[in-house]
Amino acid sequence: MRVGSVAGAVRCGRRRARTAREAAGRLLRYDAEHQTGLVASLRAWLDAFGDMKTAAGAVHVHPSTFRYRLRRIAEVSGADLHDPEQRFAPMLQLRLLPDGPGTRAVSSPA
Repeated sequence: MRVGSVAGAVRCGRRRARTAREAAGRLLRYDAEHQTGLVASLRAWLDAFGDMKTAAGAVHVHPSTFRYRLRRIAEVSGADLHDPEQRFAPMLQLRLLPDGPGTRAVSSPA
């Protein structure tokens, strides 16, 4: 592989990683401004490994409402939720957040 090709691949990888890292931040800001619960919905979907019905049940909404939320999550965050690399960064960031209002899909039993 040529050095130019490697450098281009590294730049592209850095751009994708930055976009993915920024996705969770955009969702957190949007939720804070609009009280939408998109972060909790994304977390529920990731926790359910993409199972729509399970994720919808975790946040107590109808599956069609949940599908709408996923579209909004993609629009607001700019992340392609079908891309494993773009899902990984927000997943990790959400795991590192302290549990608080709007960050958990379901409450943990006491």
